[in-house]
Amino acid sequence: MAEHTEKDAAPFVERFKGRAKELAGHITGNEALAKEGELHQTKAEQLDEIERLDSEAEQRAEEAELTERERELEIEQKQLDSEEAAAQQAAQAERARVADEAEADRHAAESKARAQHDETAEGYAVARDEANAAQELADERRQAAALEAEAARKLDQAAALDDAAHPS
Repeated sequence: MAEHTEKDAAPFVERFKGRAKELAGHITGNEALAKEGELHQTKAEQLDEIERLDSEAEQRAEEAELTERERELEIEQKQLDSEEAAAQQAAQAERARVADEAEADRHAAESKARAQHDETAEGYAVARDEANAAQELADERRQAAALEAEAARKLDQAAALDDAAHPS
């Protein structure tokens, strides 16, 4: 801090010394002292110019840093935007995948239900066919039993007629 203060005071001190020497040189008629005073004033002007240029250089460096930081922020923002877009695309893809899976599950459930319905309907048809076949079998057995009974009766009648025709 003391160094900065000394640096800031240097032009003032040089200007003060220059005027004092120039004035003393003119008063005493010492041209060399007056010339030295002018040189101190010129040095003060150069120190002012150096300070101005240093200040300007500092400001430009700060502006450059600010510009660089803004550029970095823009790049970061673009990266964030890109990452966000990628995340949104991934989320959309995941939603589509889940929807596709749900649709596939729904189709599978419908197919299974149709198959079960078909099996059930087929089972009912088989059971009905079996019941009809059992009924037909029972009817045919009854008819066969009736025919056998009829045949036995006819045999008995034939035997009775044969016995009547041929008494023993």
